[in-house]
Amino acid sequence: MSDTTLTPSEKAAIRASWEVIYGDQPNSGNDLTKRLFTEIPETKTHFKYLDGIDDLEVACQNKRLQYVNGEMMKMLNSFVDALDNPDTLMQRLTALGTAHGKRKIPAKFFEALEPVLVPWIEARSADAYSAEVKVAWLKAWGIIQKGIVDGINTATTP
Repeated sequence: MSDTTLTPSEKAAIRASWEVIYGDQPNSGNDLTKRLFTEIPETKTHFKYLDGIDDLEVACQNKRLQYVNGEMMKMLNSFVDALDNPDTLMQRLTALGTAHGKRKIPAKFFEALEPVLVPWIEARSADAYSAEVKVAWLKAWGIIQKGIVDGINTATTP
């Protein structure tokens, strides 16, 4: 898993917080999307079916976006599930990055996602959140981001 590994206690902290978040999947997915569109508004332009919809509550009622939110949550869950298998994790991350690269989604969005993701994890994981959880997720996000960005770069390199 690149040159960074997670300790057993970091993996446990991630899993405990993720269990709470994933247990409220539809609401968690909608909340992450709202935060993404608010903090990095340019990302919304890649969802053409939302053109002309400025109200985020209305946007989150869109069936296509609900599907995407569900897929996003499943993908994040697959990353958490693969924490003990670095090869599988990197394959999943690279595949996601490659798919986004082919859709012309710039790596900068994933590079800028940490300030969206970490507060979302804190808000959604409630009592399962702690300083240890934050450190673990920041470390994991570095690994996740690198894998995705590497995939995007592979897909966009001629």
